[in-house]
Amino acid sequence: MKRIIMIAAVVLAVILGLGYLAPAPQAQGQDDVQTGAQPGLSPAAAPAGSPAASSAATDMELYMHIGSPVAFANGKLLSLDKDSPDLAPVIYKERTLVPLRVIGEYFGAEVGYDAAGARATVRTADHEAVFPVGKNYYILDGAEKPLDTETILISGRAFVPLREICREALGYGVDYRDSLIYIARTAKLTEESIREAKSRIGMYVRAADLDTLNRYMEASGGYRLNYGRDDGFFVMEQEVPMMDRDSMEALISAPAPAPGGMTGSGSVASGADSSAAPPAAAPQAPKAEAGYSSTNIQVEGIDEGDILKTDGKYIYIIAGNRLKVVEAAGMTLAGTYDLGDNARAQEMYVDRDRVIVVGARYEDTLFKPAPGGGMAMDAYIGGYYGNTAYTFVRVLDTANMGSIKSFRYYEVEGYMNTSRKKGDYVYLVSGFYEWRRGGGGDLRPLTGENGVLAPMPLERIMIMPGGYGEGFLTVSAVNIRDASEKAASETIAGSGYVTYMSNDNLYVAVNDGRYTAKQTTNIARFTIDGARIGYAGSGGIEGGLDGQFSMDEHRGYLRVATTLNWPQTYNNLYVLDANMDVTGKVAGYAEGERIYSVRFMGDRGYVVTFRQVDPLFVFDLSNPSAPKITGELKVPGFSTYLHPVSENVILGVGRDVYDIYRTDKDGNQIVIGQNTGGIKISLFDVSDMGKPREIDTLILGDYGYSELLDNHRAAMFKTSDSLLGFCGHLQEERSGKFFQGAMLISYAGDKLSERGRLDYENPYAAYGKEADLLYTGERLAYIGDILYYLQDGMLRCFDFQTLTPKASLTLTR
Repeated sequence: MKRIIMIAAVVLAVILGLGYLAPAPQAQGQDDVQTGAQPGLSPAAAPAGSPAASSAATDMELYMHIGSPVAFANGKLLSLDKDSPDLAPVIYKERTLVPLRVIGEYFGAEVGYDAAGARATVRTADHEAVFPVGKNYYILDGAEKPLDTETILISGRAFVPLREICREALGYGVDYRDSLIYIARTAKLTEESIREAKSRIGMYVRAADLDTLNRYMEASGGYRLNYGRDDGFFVMEQEVPMMDRDSMEALISAPAPAPGGMTGSGSVASGADSSAAPPAAAPQAPKAEAGYSSTNIQVEGIDEGDILKTDGKYIYIIAGNRLKVVEAAGMTLAGTYDLGDNARAQEMYVDRDRVIVVGARYEDTLFKPAPGGGMAMDAYIGGYYGNTAYTFVRVLDTANMGSIKSFRYYEVEGYMNTSRKKGDYVYLVSGFYEWRRGGGGDLRPLTGENGVLAPMPLERIMIMPGGYGEGFLTVSAVNIRDASEKAASETIAGSGYVTYMSNDNLYVAVNDGRYTAKQTTNIARFTIDGARIGYAGSGGIEGGLDGQFSMDEHRGYLRVATTLNWPQTYNNLYVLDANMDVTGKVAGYAEGERIYSVRFMGDRGYVVTFRQVDPLFVFDLSNPSAPKITGELKVPGFSTYLHPVSENVILGVGRDVYDIYRTDKDGNQIVIGQNTGGIKISLFDVSDMGKPREIDTLILGDYGYSELLDNHRAAMFKTSDSLLGFCGHLQEERSGKFFQGAMLISYAGDKLSERGRLDYENPYAAYGKEADLLYTGERLAYIGDILYYLQDGMLRCFDFQTLTPKASLTLTR
């Protein structure tokens, strides 16, 4: 078998937001087939077959790969079909079939589909070719010509033999090697072009068949495929096979036309052109308030789940297997919902009369047969031995608070990574490790709705040819308004550990286990458009990510901050372009330190590293090809969260640090190490990019901890009052005093001060029935001039100005 070179940078990308052109007029009886031509992508705006179009198309070329939903052409990555993310060239009956419309329209031809006659047509200035679906012939300029295999429909798209559509109908040459397809006037692949194209579009491909997928996943367990070294890269001695005939026939629709024929646009979608990037956005600043608090999020318009939400009238709380809804004004319980004894809520969203709970349920599968064969193992999953974990999205209808009802229920086998919400859709990122099952069988995670589960569809799973997988990473989309719209998903082989979502794309950092020389992260990108989720490629970078704020998308570029922990420690900042290529970087700074916090604001980036002091690095990112460090500030301690409170002022939350001494034989005090102390709040003036300044600090306690140090959603900001609130505990060493509760910090006038504290109240002492209390965790929220403090089984409210207690409500199971 021929070897696949494993390239470090896996580059596959597509940018959403480029609208399709209006459908071309169709003859009566034809389906609405859109031309889909894209500015800068089609040969010309002139009609297909005209001299202008023919001239412009002369230099057109296109690379495709068997099983890959993306193509590469003229230096750009392209999506084959935005509306059908699983669309890819296939092997069928030992012949290569490609989507007719994608090929035809890209090279300037006119494409149509007659639904009544089940015939696809492609026309150029010189030829007309008709491909009847289900027939092993086609008609070229009125003459019938035989084919080795029939034309088929996949996802409502006509797939035709590669060489006939290119050579005979379009007049283009084809070269084909190692599953790579090259189409051009004069098509000739070289070793260099094969290596280049495969690194871009051949790294992730659709799984061939179930047996191939299982062998691929099992390679990470009992054995490894044969690896060697060649030119500094790992290579594999055998290529993972592509889709075989039996597997393909399961996906092919009947020869008769599918209902509605070919729907949507099947055109190749262009990648973003960085030369036409929109103007730079202003640095992030606090937005106007709605009179009540909201979850502290990273990206405006992309909501994040939390354990407490409010809509200004109700306060919604999840804990354990319960949803509690409190009418805020009267502090009375308005509604409750039981998720089930084996369910554990983790976070939720509120959208008018919908509450969306994301969590996990567990089934006792210790030594029970696993789905698809084999035996389930006594694995430690989600804190439960001998249980299978399922991550769920339960949408609840809260139109009647007294009778909350389940609206829809989606689940996928595995653990929860994170979730996001945009508009009417919740996006769930989940992971599943194949080693949870033993003894063979079907290793795919189960998924489905309302308790009806089935293995993940094979056509929605992608693998790395030449690699192996330790698990499955799945991105799912669930419509919270329309239960009839089927939940969508996309799965790649890998394990994600950090997720970031912009308004158009979702990025997941995946551990790249193919390399051992250095720590490597593969960032997988998924396009997000309602229920349409499409794997859009990935890029390889050096190092690991600290958290979601380590990634940021701006003007079509992805900025990523990483720390390399082995074989040595230093930090990098990367800028990736629309093709997920590294277009600029700052490498190797802060040697011996690691990243503790990151914040990107427009054309600037801020990174805090730590070893003995707290360096705040300022990055100028206005030129994506040449990012640079413009300033550095070293102060004691470190920040684990950075928050912009104005255009030029950043608030940092972290820890104070103090030196540990010993006395040497001469009586001198020698620093032998450091230890963390209290919670440190800092204000940084970054108006001068070359000279950042710490303009004020506030240290709470000699020792202390807050969830905010690890979770930005634990912060409550009231920007109109320049106020930060969070919960935690503090201890003073000299006095021995201990505080647990909520703290309010003012940053008004660029000065830090304590606005007040709320003492934690023992809910068990107040209620007296410990077993019945609902453990909730701690959060702050406000509605108007009332401050609400959720603390372990109790919700208490206070006058925001005087912090005078007003009422409390005990929350029981």
